[in-house]
Amino acid sequence: MAENILEFTSKGFSKVLFSGSGISVDACLDRADGIRVHDERQQALFLLLEQTGSVLFCFDVEEDSLYYLEVLSDGTKLERKISDFVKALHAARDSVEAEGQVFAQALLEARGKKTGGTVRYRGKVFSQTVCWNKASYRSLANEKGEVYAIVGYNDVLEEDFSESNEDPSRSMDKLYEGEALAQRVTTRLRGLQIGEKGVLFLFSIRNIAESHDPAGRMTSFYLRAIVEAIRSDFRGEDIIGKVRENVFLVFICGETSIDIIERRAQRILDICQRVPMTEGSPTLCNVGVAASSSGRQQFAVMLKQAETALASAQERGDNQYRLFEEEKY
Repeated sequence: MAENILEFTSKGFSKVLFSGSGISVDACLDRADGIRVHDERQQALFLLLEQTGSVLFCFDVEEDSLYYLEVLSDGTKLERKISDFVKALHAARDSVEAEGQVFAQALLEARGKKTGGTVRYRGKVFSQTVCWNKASYRSLANEKGEVYAIVGYNDVLEEDFSESNEDPSRSMDKLYEGEALAQRVTTRLRGLQIGEKGVLFLFSIRNIAESHDPAGRMTSFYLRAIVEAIRSDFRGEDIIGKVRENVFLVFICGETSIDIIERRAQRILDICQRVPMTEGSPTLCNVGVAASSSGRQQFAVMLKQAETALASAQERGDNQYRLFEEEKY
């Protein structure tokens, strides 16, 4: 593994271990011989991979091996295997750059419980060159709830997220803050159309101090994993910023109902709780929400309203959200 770069070594493998006929993978694994699907389903899968450029993968938890399948534009099938995968994931999580750690952290978490999601990461796992990727995955569990495999697909992103070209909001070290954050949210508020709302989700992670370095810099892969997971779950146009230590926000615009707002707030809580701060220690998070349909609304006012709602959520206990309702305060 190259220093500071996510990179795994693989070797050729002779069997196709995957089944499924769509990009939403429903793959299964038979450890004895592998699953040989009907020829028509297999050909449909091969064509799908060839046309989309996706790589289909399966992490056999019991065998501790990752298998993956790629179909090139000329129809050539590449089947690969990465052995001792858990050891490789731990090494990656502890040594590679933060943009690669999110992938390792996500799969290590999925190995222990039934879960799934999407992560963006930079590295060389399913490709021959270092690039930005988007991996979507799902863990499969038996009737006892024991995870026996993690399946998913990986796409190379055409966007260049290198430091010289990336949007400032796309790096953990370059989250919008202060005046830049206020100006960006204000611009979105001014652009609201009839029927649209601007919604500010303010979330606080309470047990995050142990994840900082002595100088308090945001270097923890836990934080990066949370922010990247939230970016993957929200739209690219949505704003993610840092308000102060341990407190962040997401700002969205659109024709947004109260049901959608509540689901988005709960989704932030769910994402934060998927990334434990320490081994076996759940993340403690709360969310306060403020919304406005007025293009003349001030960012400072919305932020204060969200702070009030956040305090109310914290009073109710860990991992709660509250919406600001003016008449109650």
